Amino acid sequence: LVYLMKNKLNTWEYLSKTFSILDIQNFGLEINELGNEFKCRFLINWGKDLHSQAEIFNMDALRITLRKYPDLIEQVKSLQN
Repeated sequence: LVYLMKNKLNTWEYLSKTFSILDIQNFGLEINELGNEFKCRFLINWGKDLHSQAEIFNMDALRITLRKYPDLIEQVKSLQN
C-alpha cells in the first residue's frame, strides 16, 4: 500500500499546484478505492473528504486536506511496522 501511495506523489504534487477540480475528485476516488481494497478506514475517509470538498469547490478545505497526503503515507508505514 505504501508503494502504491508513493507512486501517486507526483499526481498529488501536480494537484496541489493546479487545483484541477475534476482531477482532485478523481484522486479522491482513487484513494478511497485503495482504502477499500486494503481495509484502511482513514484512507477511505480522506478520499471521501477530498472528493466532497472538490464537488462543492471548498478551496480552503481542499488545501488543508491535500497537504495531509504525505502524512497518510507515514500513517500507513507505521501500521506496517
